[in-house]
Amino acid sequence: MGPGDADRTPSSSGLDLIRSAAGGDAASIEILLQRHLPALRAFVRARAGLRVRAYDATSDLVQTVCVRALEGAGSLHAVDEASFRHWLYTAALRVIFARNRFHRARRRALEAEAPPPPPGSETEPGSAELPAASPTPSRIAGAREDLARVADAFAKLSAEERDVILLARFEDLSHAEIAEHLGCSEEAARQRLSRAVARLWALSRAGEPPER
Repeated sequence: MGPGDADRTPSSSGLDLIRSAAGGDAASIEILLQRHLPALRAFVRARAGLRVRAYDATSDLVQTVCVRALEGAGSLHAVDEASFRHWLYTAALRVIFARNRFHRARRRALEAEAPPPPPGSETEPGSAELPAASPTPSRIAGAREDLARVADAFAKLSAEERDVILLARFEDLSHAEIAEHLGCSEEAARQRLSRAVARLWALSRAGEPPER
């Protein structure tokens, strides 16, 4: 280590690290990621859902989150530990949502490639829907913007709202199974999910220009 290296080493103080990270210092971001790694693993493990965890290891998801966080360091405007965690967990949700959408799309593609039904079955050969047109760059960009808005909105929900949405949309549980998991009636579970989804939709649309 040279005589000037000590001056370039980020301070171990949490606030100093966050200030340096918010200023674009990659070394500070790496140190903060290391400090938050155990909590990040727990968050990803809890939020990934059965479909994503069936195909993606938690360690792989966490590694992807860290790479995305380093790549998106310019969007970091944290001023304390709480705001840094919010930024990091939002990045994690974006990765989880993207992987969930990928696995859903792959499942639909596999179903579309299934052999045609035998003659005389209920499904006629000519009744199948035509495959969707290939996505254009503008559609892809729009989908990414939608995904980012949903991830940001999801991070603003309460823990109870996030949990009921994850149970329904990621774990694919029925209302009865959600009720058993939450320790409430099936009707209460249905209402909780409805309110959580409505709030997620409202938050994801906040700031959009009104439709004409």
